[in-house]
Amino acid sequence: SKESQKKLIEDVKQATSNTVIIGEVCRQIDSNQIQREQRKCNLMINKIPVYSLPETNKPLSGKEKKEHDMKFLCENLEMNRSEIKTCFRVGAIVKNTQGTSLPRPLIVVMNDKKTAQYWHDNGRGYRVRGTDHWINPDLCRKDREAHFLLRQERRNRMKAASAAQQQLHPKPTQK
Repeated sequence: SKESQKKLIEDVKQATSNTVIIGEVCRQIDSNQIQREQRKCNLMINKIPVYSLPETNKPLSGKEKKEHDMKFLCENLEMNRSEIKTCFRVGAIVKNTQGTSLPRPLIVVMNDKKTAQYWHDNGRGYRVRGTDHWINPDLCRKDREAHFLLRQERRNRMKAASAAQQQLHPKPTQK
């Protein structure tokens, strides 16, 4: 009958749709896992200054910019140049209110996972000796989003706990 054919067509559409969705989710999971593996030797360092030119307005070549960043890593963060495979900037160039470019994050690719793990273990969220430079793992987008949500949740819980604490033990008012 026509009704059973319609039902069969709908069932086939639903099954095909579910298969497509499952396949897409599996591909995304695989992609995230591949990115995680590729980034295991990477560090992300924030607030590394961009080399500013003296009086000349001649732009630096990519090689000169990279050399400046490598020199900064070795001199200021005491990284060993022989342990660094390469480094490069990521993200869009953003201007501040004064019209100058803000420094983009620097990705540092270490030669091996052991060295990267050392910096991950000893440098996670590490603010370098009185500077404003931060060392963090290079995470894929999904991991960054998950970490952001965790930080937001932690902040919300801390605010709620602080508010509850103040209700239980209000500060005395001064007369």
